[in-house]
Amino acid sequence: MSDLTLAGVRLERGGFTLEASLAVAPGEIVALVGANGAGKTSLLHAVAGLLAPAAGEITLGGMVLDGAATRLPPERRGVGLVPQQHVLFGHLSALENAAFALRARGVRRAQARREALAELTRLGVADRAGVRARDLSGGQAQRVALARAVCARPRALLLDEPFAALDAGSRGEIAEAVRRLVDDLAVPCLLVSHDAGEVARLADAVVPVAGGRARR
Repeated sequence: MSDLTLAGVRLERGGFTLEASLAVAPGEIVALVGANGAGKTSLLHAVAGLLAPAAGEITLGGMVLDGAATRLPPERRGVGLVPQQHVLFGHLSALENAAFALRARGVRRAQARREALAELTRLGVADRAGVRARDLSGGQAQRVALARAVCARPRALLLDEPFAALDAGSRGEIAEAVRRLVDDLAVPCLLVSHDAGEVARLADAVVPVAGGRARR
């Protein structure tokens, strides 16, 4: 079981500064809410290793991801990030997209496809496994992006606007899929969303990101 903790983290970019201190328990979904430009996505990127904090410490299950003398590269953090623009490979099938993370880790093709299909099944899109990503609906593509992130066996899940550009029905389905996924995996989850309804329905806690601060 791995808690995700940000302690005295300070992010700086240009004239922007954000200070964050929060913790997310295994199986817990914490939503970051705030205006555009408040720094919500920057926090996710810091946890994922895409943005280096100017100060503070980020730990996952007691392992230091970022600290005074440590900075792990993204591929060694055990963190699954689903960005707002999920960037599936349009010419590849849903199954090939989901298996990509496994293949990148050196998993053999047959095994990678088996594991990827299991995640597509868990997320309810196994029947779209052979369909090219460019031909998937928005909700289906989001599920495939989630499957790809989970195939990497993350110890924490980061979701950036997973409901953006989805219709009401798809938003509800994705919210249910995310809840089941986090419960099944028992991992901490940080969620960024402007959808107040889905945040209220899905999140165990809400952390406002405003005035250069995010604290829980």
